[in-house]
Amino acid sequence: MRIRSSIAGAFQVCAVLGAIFGSVDLARVIVRDVSYAWDPLAVAIWTVKSMGLAVAVGFALVFPSTWILSFLVRGEDTVDRARRLAAGAWIFFHVFLVLLWQDYQSLEQELTLRRILLKIAFAAAGLGAALLLSGIAGRLAGAVWRGLAGRAGIAVAAAACLAVGGTYAASNRVAPANALPGRNVLVVLVDTLRADALSCYGNGRPTTPRIDRFAAQGVRFENAIAESSWTIPTVASIFTGVYPAVHRTTNYESVLPSELLTMAEAFQAGGYRTGARISNILIDERHGYLQGFDDGHVVMNLARLLFFEKLLAQARIAAHYDFATADEITDAAISWLRLNHRRRFFLYVHYYDPHFPYSPPESYAMKWIDPAMAKRFPYHAFVGDTLWNLVSEYK
Repeated sequence: MRIRSSIAGAFQVCAVLGAIFGSVDLARVIVRDVSYAWDPLAVAIWTVKSMGLAVAVGFALVFPSTWILSFLVRGEDTVDRARRLAAGAWIFFHVFLVLLWQDYQSLEQELTLRRILLKIAFAAAGLGAALLLSGIAGRLAGAVWRGLAGRAGIAVAAAACLAVGGTYAASNRVAPANALPGRNVLVVLVDTLRADALSCYGNGRPTTPRIDRFAAQGVRFENAIAESSWTIPTVASIFTGVYPAVHRTTNYESVLPSELLTMAEAFQAGGYRTGARISNILIDERHGYLQGFDDGHVVMNLARLLFFEKLLAQARIAAHYDFATADEITDAAISWLRLNHRRRFFLYVHYYDPHFPYSPPESYAMKWIDPAMAKRFPYHAFVGDTLWNLVSEYK
């Protein structure tokens, strides 16, 4: 019976307290930069993930502790008692991990005597909070669980209907038609993509079949030179058509001068609907790059900023990327196109994947036997495939 009551108590506590923790964690991330939360479907997914991750990780930590404590702590074997024990374990682990994370922001730093003493202090703080609050938290979890148990199905169905309905309404907001003549324009930039990595530019292996197809069906330039070796000045020159010596946007603190006309502003003045979906966080409003865009966003998967997501990544339990991957950028761009294709548009799409840390999707990495090539070239094929999906949307 102990294991059954332990499972029930731990699950109820983790479901209630985990949902609260996950909601607060997601709110913290969104408040950090509310402009990231522009996609209702993405926010719905992040909400489910933040709560689900908090509940799952909490249960993995709390259940074994609850079961062990049920043998060590005297008392009748009941679910109420198990809830109190589980609440204590939950509070201990969360206080300890949050304090640890705030102090280090990494689990990989070298251990010193000071850090060992700090960890002991964090554990003591967690234990103290658990002893003080376990009874209150256990009763809260029990009350909420009993209150929602009979209405759980209705609540889940209502939440699902709201999420689906809101997403459907948002995805069908179409910009008004514009009868003015002119071609739609899509500009795609792939960060750190070298020409010699592409088979259409002479690489001996079929690294980029999709991009090769674009090159075969369109115009391929053989003499194209970047204005700088890195992102900020190069993109500023692409946007403005002037050299770095003119726009002077050449370092991390630089801001693209507002007096310079950007191509987004030129298209906007010509009656185009202008949009941008960007994965490089340097190409943002803070640096002046979004001037002229009616709807420009650095796409960020906020789930990656969640507490447990980062904790699992640092512990090497889960993969972690600080940028939106090519498929996410493509999905965001396609969503924008579906909303705006009835009028003339200019869309700028910026991919980041070939950039460091060179960790391509496994299905692409396995195509390359040479380890030196497996680090980088698979990203080019990955970007090419997702880019093909984007262009095929309204080809």
